[in-house]
This record gives sequence, C-alpha cells and structure tokens, in this order.
Amino acid sequence: MNIEDQLQNLKNEYQGTKAPNYLIYNGWLELKLKLTDRKNNFLSAYLKKALIFAALVLFVLATTAKVSQAAKPGDKLYPLKLATENITSFVTGDQTNKIENRAQEIINLTKENDQNLDAAIKRYEDTVDASKDNTSEKNRQELRNTLHSQEEKLKEAETTSPEDQKLIERALEKTREVQGEIKGARDSNKNEQEGENKNQNSSHSLEGD
Repeated sequence: MNIEDQLQNLKNEYQGTKAPNYLIYNGWLELKLKLTDRKNNFLSAYLKKALIFAALVLFVLATTAKVSQAAKPGDKLYPLKLATENITSFVTGDQTNKIENRAQEIINLTKENDQNLDAAIKRYEDTVDASKDNTSEKNRQELRNTLHSQEEKLKEAETTSPEDQKLIERALEKTREVQGEIKGARDSNKNEQEGENKNQNSSHSLEGD
C-alpha cells in the first residue's frame, strides 16, 4: 500500500470517528474560556508594561524638572525651567515666583560677570510686563509688593562693570515703571468706585425727597 492510500485510510477513519459527548456539548465553551483567559493575560501583561513605562517617564520628567531649577540663562535646561514655571503659574495663578526667580538670576550673573546678563535683563523685563497683564485685580497689591522687594534686591547687586550697572539700572527702571502703573490703575479704580458710590448716594437722597 502506497503512502497516498495510507493517508486516505487515516482520513476515512478520522471522519468516521464520533466525537465524545462532552466535546460536542462543552468543547466550544472550554475553547472560548481558554481564549478569553489568554486575551486577559495578554492585556494584563500589556497594562503592567504600560504602567511601568509611564511611571519611568514621570520619574525622569520630575527629576529633570527638579534639576532644571538650578539652570541659568544660556544653559540647555533653562527652557525647561521656564516651562515648568509657566505651568505652575498657570495652575496656581501666582506670577510673583517668576519675577523673584528672574531677579535672582540677574544677581547671580552679576556676581559671575556672566555674558548672559543682557539676556537675563530682557527676560526679567518681559516677565514683569507679562505678570502685570496676567495678574487679577485682587492680586495686584501682592505683585506690587513683590516688585518693591525685588527692586531693593537689585539695588544691592554687586558689579564692577559700568556696562553691567547700566543693565541693572534698566531692570530697576522697568520695576519702578510697572509699580507705578499698578498704583495708577488701583487709584483710578478706587476713584471710579468712589464716584459710583457718590452717584448712588445722590440718587437715593433725591428719591427720599
């Protein structure tokens, strides 16, 4: 008997074999359960890997962000430091922290005679202007107090370079300018409120008469 005949006989025997009753009634159910278990195990393993990866990413970002806080203008991590501050300010609504950091950078750079002082002054001016525009009315007095304290710190900045001293004077001028704008806006609002109250009182008096 050749191989083809043997294979045909095996096929006939297989087709003539009756499946057990348990396989007929429960076979597909068992197969479905086994496939479901494998699927769940696969998803569980995938989820674990995803969570581990996410945890590692968050750890790296948190560590990098913390290290970036020591960065100064010109450093590679300095943009990350600014981005972290912007996110914090947006969430908390507090703009004063950025002003304090920019002023401290100026003081540190003057001590080191760093060539990035000009860029730091420009960054300070932009931050002060942006903080004035992004601070709510109720927080403007706090912003003014912060500017006043930074003005005092900048006055004590140590430098032997006339050019650096001119840059510091520029920062001081911007600080005083914005302080005056905040005070002027507050006084204007106060006068408007007093005028409205006076008009309301006058109206009530006429109604009473």
